Amino acid sequence: MTERSIGQDWSGDRGRYVAGGQYYAAATADAGPVVNRPRPAGPRSARRAADSKGFLGALFDFSFTSFVTTRIIRVLYALILIMTVLAALLYTILAFSASPAFGFLTLIIGDPLFIIIVLASWRLILESFVIIFRIAEDVHALRERGDR
Repeated sequence: MTERSIGQDWSGDRGRYVAGGQYYAAATADAGPVVNRPRPAGPRSARRAADSKGFLGALFDFSFTSFVTTRIIRVLYALILIMTVLAALLYTILAFSASPAFGFLTLIIGDPLFIIIVLASWRLILESFVIIFRIAEDVHALRERGDR
C-alpha cells in the first residue's frame, strides 16, 4: 500500500494526511501526529525586538541583549567608501603633480583597482562580523524555542 491508503484523507497543501481524525506528517522521519502548536518566535522577531529599543537604547544596554554592530555596519561601510574615494583622489592629485602620464595611469588603472580591492577587503571583514552576529541571534532564538 502507498502512503495514502484506505481510510486516509490527503491534505496535500500542507504535506499532511488524516487517518482516524489525526493529522500525520507525510514522508518525514517523524511520522507521528502533528500537534498544532503556536510557532515560536524566530530570529527575525528577535531582531525586531532588539530594533525596537532604538540605537541609543541598544548602545547603553549593559546586558548586551541587543547588538549595535549590525546597525553600525552600514554607516561604517559608507565611511570606508568615502575615505577610500578621497584617498584615491589624493593619490591622483599627487600622481598628476609628479607627471601627467603617471596621473593619467593612476586615474584610469590605479584608482579603480585601489577602490575595488580596498572595498572588497573591508566588505569581507564587515560581512564576517554580520554573519557572526546573525549566528548568535539564531542560536539565541533556538535556545529560547527549546531546540538543541
